Amino acid sequence: MLPFPYTRNRRDMSHTSINITNKSMKIESASEVRKHFQETIDHVHYTKAPVVVTKNNKPWIMIQALPEDDKEIQKLINTQA
Repeated sequence: MLPFPYTRNRRDMSHTSINITNKSMKIESASEVRKHFQETIDHVHYTKAPVVVTKNNKPWIMIQALPEDDKEIQKLINTQA
């Protein structure tokens, strides 16, 4: 089971709507994120502003900061260690 409200079933896209009105959201190409990955994830972590990564000029994924005090996420991390 995934820790987020997402599913691996690509046909179930009911969860994919995101609020684009967030002015601090960045949009970057996959190649730019690949070149500057550490800078990108640091930016997301410290500003809490998500980054939408595009592939072939289409939204592909979103990198979003996780809450640092989430007990469920910490439990998943501990089971992987």
